[in-house]
Parts: sequence; C-alpha cells; structure tokens
Amino acid sequence: MKKLNPLAKVVVPGYNFDFVEEESSTTDDSELGCLTAAKFADLEVTEVVNTNLFDMEQAQMSAGWLHELGKEATTGHTPETEEYGIGSFVWRTRADDPRPFHPVRLAQALSGFGELPPEGELSPELKQLLDRHPFVGVVRAKGYLWMAYGHAIPVSIHTTGRQLEMSPSSSSPFTAAIPEELRSEEEQVLKEQAVKRGRWDEMHGLGDRASELVCIGVQLTAERKQLIIDSLNAALLTDEEMEVGLQAFKRQAKAGATSQKELHPWQLYPDPFFGGQGTDLCWALPEMQLAIRSMTKAMAGMEVPPGVDVQAAQRDLEDFMAQLQANAG
Repeated sequence: MKKLNPLAKVVVPGYNFDFVEEESSTTDDSELGCLTAAKFADLEVTEVVNTNLFDMEQAQMSAGWLHELGKEATTGHTPETEEYGIGSFVWRTRADDPRPFHPVRLAQALSGFGELPPEGELSPELKQLLDRHPFVGVVRAKGYLWMAYGHAIPVSIHTTGRQLEMSPSSSSPFTAAIPEELRSEEEQVLKEQAVKRGRWDEMHGLGDRASELVCIGVQLTAERKQLIIDSLNAALLTDEEMEVGLQAFKRQAKAGATSQKELHPWQLYPDPFFGGQGTDLCWALPEMQLAIRSMTKAMAGMEVPPGVDVQAAQRDLEDFMAQLQANAG
C-alpha cells in the first residue's frame, strides 16, 4: 500500500505501523496518512469511508507507482504472488487407491496453520519443525475430508490464519452413500461425471468417497509442499487398516440388511474432532434425511392438481421434518 500510495490511511487492528521515512522528520500522523486502532476498539467509519482524500493524479506521480510502471516497460511487473512468495496447491486422494483418514493421525497432522515459516533453506532443524507442524506457512485452506468413521458424510474443513473449522457436511453426503432409488437427477449426473473422470470406485464399492484440500500459503517451495502432501498421505489408513475395513463390508453385505450387523471396525476409531460423536454424525445418512428423500420421490410420482407448487410443497415438507427432528432432539 505504501509503495503505490504513501498517503493511504491504513487500519490494522492490534498493530502500530510507522510509515515515517527514515530521512523524514515529520511526526504528524495526519501528514503521514497513518491511522491505527487498538484491537477490538470502536472505529469511526467516517475516518476511512467517503473521506475524498484519494487523488488519482497525485497517486500516479508517486515514486512507487512510477517505479512499477517503469518495470512494465523493462523487466515487467512482478506478480504479487511471486513478490511475496505466495503459492498454492491442491491435494486429493488417489482415484486408483481411495482410502479415508485415520482421525487421530489426521488430528496430529493438522498443525502449523497461520504460522510464518522461518527464512532460509530447509535445514535438518527446520525439517524437524515442519515434520511436527507441516502446515506452517499455510494461511488459507479449504476442502472436504473422508474420515474412516464418515462412511456417508464428508467433513468440511476451512482455515483462515490460525483458525481452523471443521464440520460434518450432512447436506452434501457422498453420492455413493445415497440409495440409488432415492438419488435426485442432479446426484445421478454427479455419479455419471465421477465415473467419466475415473473418480468412482467400483471395485470396492466406495464410489465417490474421497478427500480434497486446497492450500494457499507463503514460501511454499516444492520441498515444503511435498512435506504437507507426505503428512496427509501418512494420515490415511494403512493397507492393513483398509483390508480390515473392506473385509468387514463384505461380511455385512453377505449377512444381508435384515440381520443384525456387527459394528464396523472403522466406526471404533477415536474421534478427536467432534467430542467423540464423529461416528454418530458421519457414518450413515440421518433417518430423517432418508424419510424426506422417500417422501420427495413419492410426491414426484404423484399426479399434481393444477395450481399446486410442488417445489414449494417439498420445501415446506423439509422444513416440517427438520422441525420435528429438532423437537425430538
């Protein structure tokens, strides 16, 4: 900001930035264009909104502005992503080897968000630090995660700085978890698209269950990206854990829907994210959601009298069922 417009007023809650040039003897904040505010303090919005202080002609004559224009004509403008070392990458579970996360190992891996990485090469000491806190330097991340206890419901993950939020995405279950006869047209299309992209597992019946995470950070060199990728891969179920789970699915399928099913081994993993309720929240579709889907399908097959808004009726039904579920809880 200072580079392109030295007179800009800047508000950074909780910090005091001094924009005084070393050779300048000016100490008047009004001349420096520096406006600060204590963290959580009340700020008069009129101090920064509709002040009419910006002068385009004056800004275009500033040294920073002219310097950037000069680079455009010679070496070219340096993108901010390159100038400030900002990078990004996407991690996904392998399509040819889909497997969920072990929740405990994942909880240990999700460390370091919002921390600035030390400068310098990847020394043995720095590598040890990043092995314990692999997400150092990642300032923004977003995606969805397939937990071992989340056979039906993925877990959404969202980070901003050091703040990490995770929640079950009950409104967006895995398509494979929805009985085929209860899928909407859109969900059928999602399956067809996943099959075409090779992202639908038929061999083990896992369907579209997968994880994806987008990371944005600073100083994300190829080595540092690989450390994050390795930490995520290490948190996935091992070959032995996968085999135990897949064999349990086969036994349950052979036993049939009417017999009393054994508790699946993946349901027994500890849950460090949702107070031990991960299996209850994510293993199967809620009975209420299945009931709503069944009623919606039934309504879609009914002959509708003229003047009846079917979509509005479906929304009312969903609201009513949700209210019943809330009251029951």
